Amino acid sequence: MELLVKKSIWWGIGGAVLLTLFYWLVLTLANSLAHAVEQWRQWWFWIALLVIGFGSQVGLYSYIRYALRERKMKGVGREVVAAGGVSAGSMVACCAHHLVDVLPIIGVSAAAVFLVEYQLFFIIVGVVSNAVGIVYLLEVIKKHVFYKEGGVLGRLAQFDVAQLRRWAIIGAILVLAVVFMRTQEVIGQRKVVAQDVSAIDEKVLVELSSVADTVLSIRTDVGGGLTIEATPIDVELRKPIQFDISLNTHQGDLNFDLVEQSVLIDDAGNEYSPIEWQGERSGHHVSGKLIFPPLNGGANGMTLIISDVYEVAERVFEWTLAL
Repeated sequence: MELLVKKSIWWGIGGAVLLTLFYWLVLTLANSLAHAVEQWRQWWFWIALLVIGFGSQVGLYSYIRYALRERKMKGVGREVVAAGGVSAGSMVACCAHHLVDVLPIIGVSAAAVFLVEYQLFFIIVGVVSNAVGIVYLLEVIKKHVFYKEGGVLGRLAQFDVAQLRRWAIIGAILVLAVVFMRTQEVIGQRKVVAQDVSAIDEKVLVELSSVADTVLSIRTDVGGGLTIEATPIDVELRKPIQFDISLNTHQGDLNFDLVEQSVLIDDAGNEYSPIEWQGERSGHHVSGKLIFPPLNGGANGMTLIISDVYEVAERVFEWTLAL
């Protein structure tokens, strides 16, 4: 029996290592190593729970299979198949959130946006399904006495595992319901904020403008799983125009060229190409300054257009000026 335990422990460690390697491989190939490191820093706690839970299931499942072979038992095949199904289901739940990084590559952006919004929910699905799967496997071990008295599994078998499984399922349902409702609430709040920002009255912006140094409000565009915020920070006659740009997503690496994909247009139709971008160039959260040449005298308005980013043809940011 001790040999079976040792073999199963190695299988569990192997399963945990493979899931960890899968994480790094998918995120690195889909985006970059820097992106994988950033995701690890953000989600390390949940990823660790997923890896430990999945490794535990692999170890327990292999232990049951070894015990069946050693005792040459029959009639428990359905339970073993069910146990494997629980483990496989947990694996799917564990990896579902990684589709956030893969789907944009194959052009399925709508599904990617959905997974971005519900990313934490799918991670927690993986965690709770791991917990339920572990309890179910312990129940199979106790039912068929696949343990040694006094050992770790023997001590666990002293508990009412069937009752624990029922409570685990009920707890999992309640946790997922709460997380789902909270996710819906957060998504709703984001939409309200985006609508409020886009509905700012232009007359208020004019009143906030000054002839010598125009201070203009932030403009926000949300679409394709990407949020872009643009704020003019230096708008004066005969001086280069500077914008504070912030880009945030959980969908992929922000490694496009803002200089190539941006243009500034004044109210007279004059177009200005960016001089340079001063800031970060990759990652989930990018910020910096986008600098344009001075506007022609007498301009009363300007429009910043960022094209072809995350499958959105044009992202338009408009301001009224008093120059």
